[in-house]
Amino acid sequence: MNDGSAQPDDVTWDERHLRIATDIAGVGLWSWHAVIDRITMDQRAFNLWGLTPRAAVTIDDLSASIHPDDQDKVHAAFDAVRDAGVDHHCDFRIWRGDEIRWISARCRCDGDDRKVFGVFVDVTARMQAEEQRELIACEMRHRVKNLFSVTTAVASFAAKSTDTKQEMLKDLTLRLQSLAGAYNLVHPRGTAQDNNIRLDHLLAALVKPYSAVSLENSPETPPHVIVGERCITSMAMIIHDLATNSAKFGALSRDVGKVGISCHARAEDIRIIWSEYHSAELNDEFDSEMTERIVKQLNGSLSRDWTDAGLNVTLRFDKATLQGCAG
Repeated sequence: MNDGSAQPDDVTWDERHLRIATDIAGVGLWSWHAVIDRITMDQRAFNLWGLTPRAAVTIDDLSASIHPDDQDKVHAAFDAVRDAGVDHHCDFRIWRGDEIRWISARCRCDGDDRKVFGVFVDVTARMQAEEQRELIACEMRHRVKNLFSVTTAVASFAAKSTDTKQEMLKDLTLRLQSLAGAYNLVHPRGTAQDNNIRLDHLLAALVKPYSAVSLENSPETPPHVIVGERCITSMAMIIHDLATNSAKFGALSRDVGKVGISCHARAEDIRIIWSEYHSAELNDEFDSEMTERIVKQLNGSLSRDWTDAGLNVTLRFDKATLQGCAG
């Protein structure tokens, strides 16, 4: 029966064994004689700080490596453990060459001679992981907030453009499917990546549900204009709203009606032209108020031009704004 007493083969925690344990844990040892401001450190502690080993260093010697934003916090921690004689824990950043590292310092004041003993541990990986989790959490909050805003706007658009519950359900479903398609285009695998997209690829995905809507190529079509991630939802809503109006009052409400979309790049702006064919007699009914509202939110403009064949809706966007909506 084991009564807890020491056995002959028990491990003895001598200096060598303790050093093995601290080496495995990546712990650097240090002490500070507060009266004479003399800090002694072991080899690992000097390595953590990126300093050349020497007999002793001072608070000022270490402060030269501490990140400016953390200087006051570290000095306050040293003062507290010296004056109050209590255990203290402080995480802070240091410059090690051109690299920022996170150091965790734990220490205790021992006795009345104001000698402090402690450890340094490199916690860079943990702090970076925490920062990454916070970034993800902030992004999730941002996306959820945007989701509610977009859904509310889509429901409002659907309600204003339909007369019956069945029509609203169909319209709302199509709008949400269009948004989902645009999102899937940007996040095909759900992994972190460059979420901007080429304008021609985005438009091709958005008009795919409409068989009578096609992209028109022209010598002015910009092949590599980029749309930032945060503009993509707005572009999806604009294209769908134009298609909805066309299906109710324009070319897409007629069997022979067609719609073509062309893009034109200039020095500072991008023009997207929505061209309706065989819809000229329906011009009194066409309403683009909702599209105009979204376009203005992107610092763009919208104009309509009725021709013998039908309607041209010209959308103008500042190129820097369109590209600057990166997520």
